[in-house]
Amino acid sequence: IIYRAGVNHEFTKKNVSGMEIFSKILPKINFSNEIIKIKGGEIEKGVVDQSIFGESDGVLVKLIDQEFGREIAFETIRKAFNLGKNYMTERGITISLEDLDVEEKVIEESDTIVGYTTYVKLVQDLIAGKDVYEYAMTQEVERAQQCIDLAKEGKIVSLVSSGDPGIYGMAGLIYETLAESGWDPKTGLQVEIVPGVSALNSCSAIIGSPLMTDFAVLSMSDLLVPWEIIMKRVEAAAQGDFVIVIYNPSSKKRIHQLQDTIKILLKYRKPTTPVAIIKGAFRNSQSVVLTDLENIINHSDKLGMITTVIIGNSSTYNYKDLMINPRGYKSKYNLQEQTNPNLKV
Repeated sequence: IIYRAGVNHEFTKKNVSGMEIFSKILPKINFSNEIIKIKGGEIEKGVVDQSIFGESDGVLVKLIDQEFGREIAFETIRKAFNLGKNYMTERGITISLEDLDVEEKVIEESDTIVGYTTYVKLVQDLIAGKDVYEYAMTQEVERAQQCIDLAKEGKIVSLVSSGDPGIYGMAGLIYETLAESGWDPKTGLQVEIVPGVSALNSCSAIIGSPLMTDFAVLSMSDLLVPWEIIMKRVEAAAQGDFVIVIYNPSSKKRIHQLQDTIKILLKYRKPTTPVAIIKGAFRNSQSVVLTDLENIINHSDKLGMITTVIIGNSSTYNYKDLMINPRGYKSKYNLQEQTNPNLKV
C-alpha cells in the first residue's frame, strides 16, 4: 500500500506492523456494529473504535517524515488514504447502498475530472473546485493517457463519458492502454467502470418497447472500423431479421453510410418497416420522429452524432406514437386486458 502511495522504501516489520499501516488509511470502524455507513469518506452511521485496526502512535508517519521530509509525508498519507477509500468502495466493506447515486458519488470523491469538452459541460454543476482537463472530439488517446498519468500520481480521477462507458465509450481504450504497459489489475492502478444508460436504453424507453426480441447494435462511424466491415455486419443483421439500433448515423463528413445501409436493409425488409429517429434523448432539445424505412432520408435534419435510429424487424409495428416489438407472449398465453390507467412498468 505504501509503495503504491509513492514511497519506494523498506520499512522493517520490527518498526511498522501491518495493523499500523492500515490504521493510517482506513477509518477505525468497529465492524461488530450491525450497520456501518460511510458517505464521501465520512462515517455517517456506526461506532468509531480507536484501537480496532491497531496502533495509532504514528510510527509510520514519523519514519516517512524523517526519511523524506514533512511535505512528502503529508502527501503519502493523502495518497494512501485515497487508496484505502477506493479499496473499501470496490470491496463494499462499509458502503451503504441506501440512496445510492453512483455517478455523483464518484465525481464527488474525485480530485480531477477528464473528458470531452461537451460532456464536461453537462456536469459543470458537480465539478466546482476540481481540476478539469478538457479535450476535443478526436483526442481520445490523449484523454486516456492523461487519466492514467494522473492516477499514477495518486489522484482520484473521473473520466466523464456519455451513455455507458463500456458501449462505444472510453472504457476499452483505458484498458487497452493499461494492458500495453503490463498493468496488473490486482496490484496496479485501480480502475472502476461505472455503468451508465446507453442510447439504446434511453431511446427505447422514449418510444415504447422496440427491443423485446433479439437486436443488433451498429455504429455508422468508419473512423476506426473500415466501412467494408460495417456493411458486412449490416447485411448479417438485416438477413437475420434483427431489430437494428444505429449509433452515429451521419455527420457533416459522413452522408453516404446511412444511405448505403438503407439500400441493404430494403433487400430484406419492407419499405414500410417502422423506424424511430431520436435526437438528443432526454435533453431539452430532444426530438422524436416515427417514420418508415424508405423515408428515413426525408428526415436528414434530425440525423447527426447525438441521434439514434431504431429500425424494426418483421414483427415490429407502430401503435399511436409508440413502436412495439412483440416478445411473443400473446401467441403463447391468454392475455387479459389491463385496465389500470396508472400502470407503471
